[in-house]
Amino acid sequence: MSMTIGRCSIARDPYPGSFSQQGNVVNFRSDNGATSLTQSTALNQQLLGLVENQDEDTFPFTWSLDSTYDGFYKIRSVQVDPESAYITSGVSRFAITMERVGGGYSRPQFESIVQQVVYSNSHGVTAPAGFDLSWYAGSGTEADVAYTGIWSLTLAEGAHKWHAAFAPSGPTSYYVSTRPADYYLNTARVEVQYGSTWYPVVGQQVPLGTGVNWRISNGAIRLYPTSVSGNGRFTVEAWSSADGLWVGKEYGIITGASTFVNATGTSGDPSSLKIVKNSPEMVVVRLRQQAEAGAVVDIALRKGDFHVECSIMQPTGATSQTWGIQLSLTTASTSSTGAIRSTAASSSRYQQISCGSTVTADTVNGGLRLTTAAAAAVFAISPNADIFGLGHTASNTRDLFLAARSERVKVVTR
Repeated sequence: MSMTIGRCSIARDPYPGSFSQQGNVVNFRSDNGATSLTQSTALNQQLLGLVENQDEDTFPFTWSLDSTYDGFYKIRSVQVDPESAYITSGVSRFAITMERVGGGYSRPQFESIVQQVVYSNSHGVTAPAGFDLSWYAGSGTEADVAYTGIWSLTLAEGAHKWHAAFAPSGPTSYYVSTRPADYYLNTARVEVQYGSTWYPVVGQQVPLGTGVNWRISNGAIRLYPTSVSGNGRFTVEAWSSADGLWVGKEYGIITGASTFVNATGTSGDPSSLKIVKNSPEMVVVRLRQQAEAGAVVDIALRKGDFHVECSIMQPTGATSQTWGIQLSLTTASTSSTGAIRSTAASSSRYQQISCGSTVTADTVNGGLRLTTAAAAAVFAISPNADIFGLGHTASNTRDLFLAARSERVKVVTR
């Protein structure tokens, strides 16, 4: 038997006699079913992250023994109690109180409030083509979107759809309904490696000692520190449905011409990792590597995006830099307005690096940097988009970044 509570999967049922329901409130006790202390630590983080969560207030629940309780709940309390043999067995008991959401807890409507703005740019782009909504499109999912201008692709966790729109647009509301078991498919997430296994983090409490063992993903692309030879670089990958695997390239943050900085840190000297936002719609992680004069790097990834955003910020009074992004291996590239991409056409190439500021392209090495030094810069890295079959030009790919959007999802009763 098994159950899932939010992103936490537990190979256990509630303890006999502990399951009770009063109105819409459900209570039960169980244990996490862990087989090691490492697994137990990860599961306990996911359970405790359900409470006082700044980014999520509604969570799916599934139970293999009695699916009539499958649905969406607000988590009122979680109490975790390690057993006396916790250190050796990993087993940890917990008690939970959940309340069914209104509007039909088993299949409520989720309202997405979305808005697009044009990212400030030096390229004269005033109406970039992007999209305002994306959703998992498997069986049992419904969306009240006019089916014109729809993209359909298969990502790592199944079918997905996008609604194309020009920025600026909105605010606009859309309604999506999905099964509890499918709620997190192809959504944004932060994952941390416990031992040799990756677990989604719930909430913003990242465990001590994470180091460089983290990654962000949305089913289309993902980013994680690489730290090859202690250089603090990172890899960005795209999902290839044709090959059934992730394909990517290694990048690094630079100042000036090809001077790499130790942005993500190394296993021996990791950058401090702070989770700024961790919702299914968007995740943001913040890195602060003291070796780089206290520069802060925010890396953002939205559900459905084909790029990661890398924002670099220097502290007040620091000397401005010509910040940039460059591949770690020399890659012959072709420049365009506000972007650079690989010259060679192959499915394993990187797609491009884009920026809204005035930039200088290094077509020999495959890098893009600010033309004029500044204390802040924002870049988009779009890996291997050709494997999605989009056929996007350099301008198309850049505009997906410039058509910046925000989304907030809430359960509604109407």
